[in-house]
Amino acid sequence: MFAIRRPIDGPIFPKSYQWFGDSFVLFTNAQEFLNRVVDAAKNQRLAGAAGAVEYYDQTKRSGSTGRFRKSSIYSYQREYRIVVEPGIAGPFRFEIGDLSDITSEVMPMELADNVLKFSSEDAVEAGLSWE
Repeated sequence: MFAIRRPIDGPIFPKSYQWFGDSFVLFTNAQEFLNRVVDAAKNQRLAGAAGAVEYYDQTKRSGSTGRFRKSSIYSYQREYRIVVEPGIAGPFRFEIGDLSDITSEVMPMELADNVLKFSSEDAVEAGLSWE
C-alpha cells in the first residue's frame, strides 16, 4: 500500500515511475482499517505484522532484507505492508469484511493531483504536524 505519512509537494503519483495499476482507493480512516485487519487476523487465529517499509542504499548493503526492507530505488512507492502468516502453503482467503464505510470510491490515478491535497501548505492549513 502507498502510505502518506508526510506531506507530498509535487505530483502524488509522478508519471516518471511505474505504479501498481491505474486507479486507487483512499482509506479515510487508516487506523480503523488496521484495527479491522488485526481483529480479522485474531478471529482467524493468524499471526502477522505491519509497518512502513524501510528503504536502504543498495550500494552500501548486502544480504537478506526481510519483509519490511527494500532498495531505495523504490522509495517513491512509500510502501506500508501488512503480512499475515496463514500457516499453510499456497493461497488462502483472508476475510476482513466490508470496508466501504472507511474508503473512497475507486478513482483513476491520473485524477489524484486534482482530488487529493497532501502538500506541506495543505498540512499546515489543516493544522497537521509531521515532525
